[in-house]
Amino acid sequence: MGFKLIDPLKRKYRIAFWYKGRHYAKVITGNRKLGQDVEAQMRLDLAEGKYFPERNKPNLPFSDAARRFIDQFAKNKPSSKHYYYNTLSAIDHFGSKLINDITPEDIRQYRAKERAKGLHPVSVNHRQKNLRRMFNWLEEVGLFDGKNPASGKYVPLENERPYWRRNFLTQEQFKKLLEVAHPRMRTIIITATHTGMRHGELERIRKRDVDLDRCTIWIPQSKNGEPGSVPLTDTLFAVLAPIVRALPSPESKVLDFTHYDKLWKKARAEAGLLQEVWEEGMNRWQKVKANKNFHLHDLRHTAASYAIMGSKDPYAVQHFLRLKTQSLMARYAHLLPGHVRQAALTLDLQLPVALPPAPVTIQQVETALIPAEPIINPINPR
Repeated sequence: MGFKLIDPLKRKYRIAFWYKGRHYAKVITGNRKLGQDVEAQMRLDLAEGKYFPERNKPNLPFSDAARRFIDQFAKNKPSSKHYYYNTLSAIDHFGSKLINDITPEDIRQYRAKERAKGLHPVSVNHRQKNLRRMFNWLEEVGLFDGKNPASGKYVPLENERPYWRRNFLTQEQFKKLLEVAHPRMRTIIITATHTGMRHGELERIRKRDVDLDRCTIWIPQSKNGEPGSVPLTDTLFAVLAPIVRALPSPESKVLDFTHYDKLWKKARAEAGLLQEVWEEGMNRWQKVKANKNFHLHDLRHTAASYAIMGSKDPYAVQHFLRLKTQSLMARYAHLLPGHVRQAALTLDLQLPVALPPAPVTIQQVETALIPAEPIINPINPR
């Protein structure tokens, strides 16, 4: 052990020593003084944790890392509730397993377990995306270094397109919903359909966010974490202007969500948008929410659909909805069958075809021989 000359011709020295139960060795070329300096520097780096730093990186239990993710990253996010529940589910599965030991196969098993519970495929995707974000954050703060096991590159996400909601109101349904809704609920519905704003964004609108001079609503905090704004339509301006002007404080909320659940359910039921089914439970009848119920988020789909049918400018509608990519437009903007046919009818003008005259059928000939009025015999009128 220590310092030893191993090749006099090439002046190679071998440094070898033990430190905290580990053996360290290094070969250098130079002289004894250089070797002594290198050894001293190695010992100093070991004492400060700078030598083989990857050995000193923490390998936290998943439960500890997940709780740090909740407390330090997800807690103040607009979607904190979703982060919280998805992360708790992962804690139940991975428990105290070390984060560096989790592999893509573990993620696949986790997905299979969640599907076996009856969880919807889109919800299973959300749970994997939550894990992916968590491992990315752990890498950003220096608690994880390696390949993200939840990446879609290693564990592909299920295609969500077949499960996208396509509910949006017809003009008749929209009119009926406004007629039966409570005044407070009516204001929320009009704001949602004329801005395409999400539920949480609607609840957070304050007087200071509404600029009546520029006809815009400022959105300081959105789902994707980026601020934005949405223009006021003339209809919405007429509805919100009196409310905003009457509010006492800049921090006052513009929309009143008091008894929201009760009022929204009542409005949907009276408008024929609430479908409830009953199934036999354990010794009793229990009500089950049907999949075809109309959600408040479907008003965002309604706004997108009529905006794209009216403006025919996908780029403008993308910015109106504050979507990051144009591909997301397919998720929100839907077209009425009549609107699709009108688009198809433009081909009659752009691609005219000289059609041959239609052939005359026997039935058409017989019909042509039948007189329009009965013929009266002048000799025998009967």
